[in-house]
Amino acid sequence: MGSDDGRIEVHIKIGSNSRKVTETFNLKVPEELHHGNEFKSSVYNLEWIIRTISSLKSSAVVTQPLDVRSQVGLRAQKALDLYA
Repeated sequence: MGSDDGRIEVHIKIGSNSRKVTETFNLKVPEELHHGNEFKSSVYNLEWIIRTISSLKSSAVVTQPLDVRSQVGLRAQKALDLYA
């Protein structure tokens, strides 16, 4: 999951609003990324990626690593529970 310098590589799938996703992750070739495409991103802060994916709602989902995907899901469930 992590690298020697502390980065975490995550695989992210675009669900919708590809422009917002490409701008958020500063992707260099946004016109080539559309709904359903997947890309890799390296992040240093696990909390940042969880918050960022959560804020994008269904525009992007983490597909790998599974523990990060699960943490995003738990964060979403906690938010939903606040309204139950």
